Amino acid sequence: MKKQFSILLIVIIMIPMLSMFTACGGNSQQVHAQTQVKWEYKIVNSVNADKLNKLGNEGWELVIGDIDGIGVQGVFKRKLP
Repeated sequence: MKKQFSILLIVIIMIPMLSMFTACGGNSQQVHAQTQVKWEYKIVNSVNADKLNKLGNEGWELVIGDIDGIGVQGVFKRKLP
């Protein structure tokens, strides 16, 4: 009886540990390869609402914007295919 209880206790402890390992991907190299994203960047001068909408529809995301004496400038990024 004591031996069966010990085995059951080990199984109960190991199941959550195993599920945590598999939830994290199990293989760190495989997880890293799946999450690595490549980006392309674009710097645009004289940004206005129409240009922002057009860039957004093309998949560009505004990273940073700046207003100077000439107008609004923006740096955009999007994922490479």
